[in-house]
Amino acid sequence: FLNCDMSGITIPESVKEIGERAFCSCRYLTNIKIPRDITVIENETFRSCDSLKSIIIPDRVTTIGEEAFAYCQSLVDITISDSVTVIGKNAFHGCAMESIRIPKNVKIIEGNPAPQCYSLQSFTVDNDNHYYTVEDDILYNIDKTDLIAYPIAKQSSSIVIPDSVTSIGYRAFYVCKNLINITIPDSVTTIGEEAFIDCAKLKKIMIPNSVTTIGCGAF
Repeated sequence: FLNCDMSGITIPESVKEIGERAFCSCRYLTNIKIPRDITVIENETFRSCDSLKSIIIPDRVTTIGEEAFAYCQSLVDITISDSVTVIGKNAFHGCAMESIRIPKNVKIIEGNPAPQCYSLQSFTVDNDNHYYTVEDDILYNIDKTDLIAYPIAKQSSSIVIPDSVTSIGYRAFYVCKNLINITIPDSVTTIGEEAFIDCAKLKKIMIPNSVTTIGCGAF
C-alpha cells in the first residue's frame, strides 16, 4: 500500500502478519484497526502515515519494530498493550504525543523510542515494570545506569545527570532545543550515537575523564 491515498482501510481479523513498510507513506490514512492475532508490528509498518491520529496496539502484540510509527506527525494518542515486551529504535520518531506510557512487560527499549517528538513532555512507566523507570519525566533503565530518553518539550533549560548513570543512550537528547546546560557526572563512561545532535542552544559541555566512548555523531 506504499504511497496510497486512502483515508481508511479494514484489515480482516483473519490476518496474522503484516510485513515491513506495509502502510508506509499512506499519508491520508486516518484510522486503522490492527487485527487481534498480530504479534509483531514490523519495522516501518506505518512510517509517514501523516494523518493517523490514534492507534490501539492489540493485546497479542509483543514487538513494536524500528520506526514502526515514525513520522506519523498527527499521532497524538497511542495505547500500548501490556503484552508488548520490545520497543524498537525510533518507534515513534516525529510523532505528536505529549506523553508516552511504557507498559509493565516491556523488557527491551532499543534506544530513544521517540526522538524529534516536539510535543513530548514526559515518559511514564507502569509501576509493575521491573526494567525501566522514570525520574523527573526522563526515561531510565530500572537501576538508572542508562539514561535512555529525555522528552523534547520538557521546559527545563538545564539538567544534572544523576551520579548513577554510566551510559547516555542513542539519541537520548536528540533535538532537545530547550537545553542550555548539561552536567555529566564522573560516573559516565559512554556517550551514545547522536546523543546530543541538534541541541541548538547547548553552548558548552564538559566531558569527564571517565568517558571512554563517544558514539558517531554524538554532538
